[in-house]
Amino acid sequence: MHKRYPILAIFSGIFIGFSLVIMSLVTKTVHPFVYASISDAVAIPILFFVSLFFGGRGFKDIVIGKKKEFTTIFIERTIIGGLLLVFGISMSLAIRSVFIVQVEPALVFVLSVLLLKERIRKSKIFLLSTLVLGAFLLIAGGDIGIFQSVLLGDLLVISAMIFFAHSYLVSAKVMKSANAVRLQTAFLIIGMPIFILLALLTQPVGAFLVGWENLMLILAASILFNVIGFPLWLVSLKRLRPWVVSSMIMVQSVSGAVLSFFWLGQTLSIVQIVGGIVILISVYFISLKG
Repeated sequence: MHKRYPILAIFSGIFIGFSLVIMSLVTKTVHPFVYASISDAVAIPILFFVSLFFGGRGFKDIVIGKKKEFTTIFIERTIIGGLLLVFGISMSLAIRSVFIVQVEPALVFVLSVLLLKERIRKSKIFLLSTLVLGAFLLIAGGDIGIFQSVLLGDLLVISAMIFFAHSYLVSAKVMKSANAVRLQTAFLIIGMPIFILLALLTQPVGAFLVGWENLMLILAASILFNVIGFPLWLVSLKRLRPWVVSSMIMVQSVSGAVLSFFWLGQTLSIVQIVGGIVILISVYFISLKG
């Protein structure tokens, strides 16, 4: 049964990778606050419907039993981290922001060593290094020129990754007893009014008229991330160590590249293909340490 958790984490990364490509495209024309508001709004009823088929403890019990952890995850992922990521992606070059996201496993591992007493082994460092190298080859094509300048968006994405990395540790603790679908529903229910308020304070009401095409893209991205990707991420934390889960999620760069290739017509060089293969091999060996 435990072998399914690495598979769930990998599928989580695949769906999240798809959603990031769509989000990067949409937030070029739709304000991040508006995007977050609509994304949450369309996901909540779908998650309610899905929750009818999945039992488990309701989120009221989770909040009462672990108020501190619930609040920490909500603030780090749904509010601060989520907004920093959306703003960062919208203000940075897509290729750089996507690569920066890939440093998350290294950050999670460092925090696991400091806070969870994770053992430092050469094999772990080697696998994490090859994972990041694979991401660099896949996303940047091995071109170090993408780092010649630093944009504000880059710094925002890095800050988001720090908050996300810490949330792995807290989420792993909560998921020992929580139901992933209901927990995600709780996050969105609390977060949506906040995003709507922020959108109304900073944007005209007309900003919510995003157009039919953008609305469909937001719906697709929300289903991929909020309804499928994030709940699978939560479930995988029930049995896998945080740094292992974050490494499994790295397949998002491969799935994102594949979607960009078929949907946006972006080409992949031999170097990028090699990078994708390196990521998949690294993910496989890391999954064995789950």
